[in-house]
Amino acid sequence: MRHFTILQLAERAARADGVDAVVDVLARDLRSAGRFERICQELMAAGRVDQALEWARRGLAELQGRIDPGLPDLRRLAASLHAQLGRHDEAVDLAWQDFAVVPSVEGYQRLREYGEADGSWERWREGAFEELRKQPRLATPPPPTKGYQWPRPMGHSVLVNVLLWEGDVQAAWEAAHKGGCVEGVWLTLARQRAQEHPADAIPVFGRQIDAAVDVTKRATNRP
Repeated sequence: MRHFTILQLAERAARADGVDAVVDVLARDLRSAGRFERICQELMAAGRVDQALEWARRGLAELQGRIDPGLPDLRRLAASLHAQLGRHDEAVDLAWQDFAVVPSVEGYQRLREYGEADGSWERWREGAFEELRKQPRLATPPPPTKGYQWPRPMGHSVLVNVLLWEGDVQAAWEAAHKGGCVEGVWLTLARQRAQEHPADAIPVFGRQIDAAVDVTKRATNRP
């Protein structure tokens, strides 16, 4: 705590001498991705995007293989900086690394943004869907859980959400039945499915009603 406080005070004092002085202070402790990200932010605020990218790349190289919760943010920042400088091929490579580690709708959107700018989106899209279809299947309806469960099984929830984001409700419906998804995603999917196929959505809404009734009963019977 004392070390952290000293660094804070040094950083405040350095601000009077400009961004280079601040970077020098921040660079005294480069044990975390968050510290590299702070340096990048200072340089970006000063309009020095090239130097910010150099620091982001240095951080990714030096922290490679370490367990650091800030690494995904640093990787995304590096991808954004590459894109700002027109290096879309490098941006999409980093976006893919991020997506492959933890597939998400947001990761898919970033991958699409950089892939379209690079002209290589169709290839990356195919790879992304292949990755999403590999996710372990979840029973439909998902088994009941008691208390907190970690990690919670997601089935093909991300795949379904990606397809819904793309506007392909039919493909999302098929993916949900093939790979399963969590109830919240089922409900979102059913609402959209009901617009053209209301009968298909009824079983999903029925499960939601039954679950709500069950929760109410347990709460009522609680001593």
